[in-house]
Amino acid sequence: MDQAGYFRPTAGELDGSGAVHDASGSPSLVARFSAWQCLHDALVEKDAGRIARLVGMGAADTVPRCDYSLDELVGEYGYTGLTGLGLAVLIDSGVPPLVANEVEWTVGAGKPRLARLFEGAVPFTGAQDVHGNTLLHLARSPKVLDWLLQLGLDPDVANGNDQRPIDVLPDELRVIVERFSLTSVLPTPHAAVHAETVQRRL
Repeated sequence: MDQAGYFRPTAGELDGSGAVHDASGSPSLVARFSAWQCLHDALVEKDAGRIARLVGMGAADTVPRCDYSLDELVGEYGYTGLTGLGLAVLIDSGVPPLVANEVEWTVGAGKPRLARLFEGAVPFTGAQDVHGNTLLHLARSPKVLDWLLQLGLDPDVANGNDQRPIDVLPDELRVIVERFSLTSVLPTPHAAVHAETVQRRL
């Protein structure tokens, strides 16, 4: 493109808009760098090194603007209006949402890899798409879901349809959230033994 003269003025003059016109009167192509687009492309290509560099330069933000769709052997996958982190969680999960007459979520075997690169750069809480879904709503892998819960994400936060993650997750993943919620409110065996020892002393 540079050799074709798109990045420098050619024979012609600036019009009122500042665009450079060539001899034919057509404006030359203008190339603009988009850090967001570079991050999106790196995520889709699963290029961890490039993602880390872009996130380090501040390319990650919390604006939901990524549309993600791939044609796979098992169907057409798609999602609309994701943040970069939301896209990373979806890709890490290994199975994006299946778009059909009714959305049917399946379970993937992925593990947290790309999403880890966002730690410390953007908040992991809050809406990660235009529908108000959190990262826990988006996770479609047991390992990714468990990692997010261990980070302290609240499984009771609802999306824009007033649905908690447990309301939309497949059964296999719902069990993980239920188990995590139970263990967070029940005392640990060590705590129970300690409480019994204190009772005996009293």
